[in-house]
Amino acid sequence: MKADTFSKAANPILTFVPPILSCLLAMTFLICSVEAAAQQKSEKDKLGKIFIKAATTKVDGQEVPDAEREDSAKGMKEKSGKFILVDQEAEADFLLVLNERISTAQSGNPSSKSLVATLYVREAGEWKAAIVLKSQGNAFWSVATGDIMKKAAKWVKENAKSQ
Repeated sequence: MKADTFSKAANPILTFVPPILSCLLAMTFLICSVEAAAQQKSEKDKLGKIFIKAATTKVDGQEVPDAEREDSAKGMKEKSGKFILVDQEAEADFLLVLNERISTAQSGNPSSKSLVATLYVREAGEWKAAIVLKSQGNAFWSVATGDIMKKAAKWVKENAKSQ
C-alpha cells in the first residue's frame, strides 16, 4: 500500500471533512449558547412558584373532592403561564384554590361558565389570602381557567413583593 493512499490528493473527501466538522461544532455551540440564554431569561420572567388545587366539598362532615372543580383546577395548571408550577404546597410562593365553578343558564345561548378562586401569598411561612379572583362569564370552561390564571398573574405582577 502506498503512503499517499490516505492523502488529500488521493481521497478528495478528506478535503471537506475538517471544515464540515468545524462548522457543525460551531453551530452546536451557538445553538447551546442561545438556548441557555433563552432559558435564563425565561426563568427571570417567571412570577414565582404556584400550587393550584380545588377546594373540597363538605358532605356529612367529610371533606369530599369535587370532580368538576378538580377538572377546572387541572385546566388552570395547564395554563400556568409565567408561574412555575410545583407539585407540593410547601414548595410554593403562591397558592391558588378554586372555590367555585358556576354554570348559569341563559335562554337561547350556551350557559355562562365562571370560576371563583382565592389567591394566597406566603408570608412568614403562613398562607395569607390576597385576593378573590372571578372569571368573566364564558361559553367554555377552558376560557374561564385561562381568565383566572391571567388575573392571578396580573395581581402578582402588580402587588407581590419580590419572592
